[in-house]
Amino acid sequence: MRSNCYNTSFMTLKRDKTGFCTKQLDTMLDLTLWNDRIQISSCVDSLTMIDHLNETAEECVNDFEAEACDPCTKHYNVFFDKYDVFVLQSVLGAI
Repeated sequence: MRSNCYNTSFMTLKRDKTGFCTKQLDTMLDLTLWNDRIQISSCVDSLTMIDHLNETAEECVNDFEAEACDPCTKHYNVFFDKYDVFVLQSVLGAI
């Protein structure tokens, strides 16, 4: 995953959700059931949830680099939450 997420760069990258999710993710999670299709879909869903974050969003107006206006962290938190739910469902389904 990206280790250098700056708000200004991420705001631009997140506009092309599919492009970001297929080209910008440095590594795909390599697990048996979590495949590229699921990862890209989860990534796009996560980016969609932060569509409201832009230069004029309430969180960003006063300080574009503020923590409250951090689309990268918000994206990855949602993305990995989706991954956690997937793993839990897989484990519970195997029991």
